[in-house]
Amino acid sequence: MSKTYRAVTLPKFGAEHLMLTERTVPEPSPNEIVIRLTSASVNYRDVVVVDGTYRPDMALPIVPLSDGCGEVVSIGDGVTRFKVGDRALPVYTRGWTNGPATLEQRTARTLGGPFDGVAREMIAVSEDNPPCQ
Repeated sequence: MSKTYRAVTLPKFGAEHLMLTERTVPEPSPNEIVIRLTSASVNYRDVVVVDGTYRPDMALPIVPLSDGCGEVVSIGDGVTRFKVGDRALPVYTRGWTNGPATLEQRTARTLGGPFDGVAREMIAVSEDNPPCQ
């Protein structure tokens, strides 16, 4: 039997639809790290994502919440910036490294919708620019 972790998922808009689910613990791909998330915050954006007023056209289900942090528990081949035991956080906007984020990055490449967010115990992300799915 494979190892699992807990995640909160949103199959339909509305806080009353949030549900606790189990997922398989991710194995890091090359240049990825796996973070055991230990903290998360709830931002205004997270609230309006869950209630469906932010992007009512967003594909569901998703794992909500944009910001969290934790500890690296495994690393993939080629990882040089992190080691097991390091503290880490996934970057909210996928592909953003500096300067102003583009409209596409802010609406289509973010954690907590449309990409699964941090209301979960584990996440695999690129060492160079977390996050990735």
